[in-house]
Amino acid sequence: MISNHLGMVAALRPRSEEINAQTLRFLESGGEIFIAPQVVIKPKELASVIPVINTEHPAENDRFLALRKAAKEKEAFVDKVREMAKTMTQRDITQALGITRKRLFSLGEKHGFTFKSGREQMISAQKERTDRSQDAVRIERILAFKEIGLTRAQAAKQMVISNTQFLRLLADYEIDYPKAVNGFKK
Repeated sequence: MISNHLGMVAALRPRSEEINAQTLRFLESGGEIFIAPQVVIKPKELASVIPVINTEHPAENDRFLALRKAAKEKEAFVDKVREMAKTMTQRDITQALGITRKRLFSLGEKHGFTFKSGREQMISAQKERTDRSQDAVRIERILAFKEIGLTRAQAAKQMVISNTQFLRLLADYEIDYPKAVNGFKK
């Protein structure tokens, strides 16, 4: 033993000398020191060991059977989520299964599957919310404001609609509305 505490080394010296003396007596009396071969344990060998059902202790059997059953249920759950992930978003799956998004995300990370993007659903929901019943009237007003010479912002303000909705109408109905007016008109 190497120590930087000299007091400890000095205190243990008598015991060390006693062990050395016993070793010498053992070797002088014909004793032999046996050096065992080194045992190398490979991790793969440990992982492949399957618990064997013990007939002497039935309580241990129940524990192993319960563990196996729980592992099969977890595997079935992961397979179910993997199948749902092909056609559903994270939000839909969390609502259907009653689990948190954090758990769902960690399952995806651990088992290597991804979820359907929710962006397409957001876009389709936005399109459904758009009320197109008044588009014809609004188009007529836009064309009239274009004739008068109002800017896009002024026309949207007069119609009491947002710029986004105004731009949607221009894009959907392919209306060529100038972005700015050339100078001040009297």
